[in-house]
Amino acid sequence: MGALALLGTPVASAQTEATELCTIPYPNANVFEIPASSRVEVSPAGPGTIDVDIHTKANSLIGYDQRIGVVWANLDTGRSGVAETNARVRGFDTLLEIDGLTTEPGTIAFVFSASNHGWGDNYTYGDCSAEYTVS
Repeated sequence: MGALALLGTPVASAQTEATELCTIPYPNANVFEIPASSRVEVSPAGPGTIDVDIHTKANSLIGYDQRIGVVWANLDTGRSGVAETNARVRGFDTLLEIDGLTTEPGTIAFVFSASNHGWGDNYTYGDCSAEYTVS
C-alpha cells in the first residue's frame, strides 16, 4: 500500500495562483511618445494577507526610476492602509514586489499608482483601481 493510500483522499489546497487586478498605463518617462505600463497581480500569502507583484513594461533600454504605491481599504472591516515599492525599471519586464500585505479577510478596494522619473525633469504618472476578495 503506497503512502498516498494511507493518507486518504487528498484535500484541495488553498488558491496560490496570481490574479491580475489591473494595468497602469503611462508614457515612457524618457520618451513621452512611447507607451509603457505596469501590470498588477496579487496572490494569497496566508490568512488575510496577499503578495503583490507588479510587472513593469518600461519600454526603455536606459531605464528610469519608478515608485509604485497602493492605497487600500477593506470594505467589510473598515481597515485601510498604504504601501509602496520602488526600483530602476528598464526593458520589457521588471518585477517590483510588495510582499505580505495584511488587509484582513474581506473585499478590498485598491488604487495603485505609478510615479516615474526619467532624465532631467521628465516625470510621468498613471493609476488603476480594482477590488479583490482576500480570504
